[in-house]
Amino acid sequence: MIEDIGKAPIAPQDVPRGRPNCGVVALAHFTDQPYARVERFIGKRRSSRWRGVSNRLDYAAFFARIGLPVVRGRGKDHGEGETLLQWVNHHAQPGRRYMVITTGHAQVVYDGKVLDQHDGEMVPVERFHWKRKRVRSWYMVDGEEA
Repeated sequence: MIEDIGKAPIAPQDVPRGRPNCGVVALAHFTDQPYARVERFIGKRRSSRWRGVSNRLDYAAFFARIGLPVVRGRGKDHGEGETLLQWVNHHAQPGRRYMVITTGHAQVVYDGKVLDQHDGEMVPVERFHWKRKRVRSWYMVDGEEA
């Protein structure tokens, strides 16, 4: 539920494995929405051959659809270009949930842990398989109290 968004994310149980769908999965984790709802919404915006690839325009449209006010951070002042490990250690605030877009991947960060479609559970960033990917941008809920 959106009112619980400041808490640690729980992996949706309906997430399929082995697909190029990290953005859809991250969006479901970040917003606490069922994977099927997010996939259906983004799939309607794409062609019939769509398999799961998504981008910031899809994310913005979904945030608007569910009425979730978000802040998008990007640029050097917001950690763009740092590795995910560096970004978590320098920019992520405890108790705040982030959807972080890295080079070719998307994941959710909360309290120094990362959640994506590969692990299905929160993993400390130091043990995350793609901790060295470079941050491109991130999202957090606007007005959320840490």
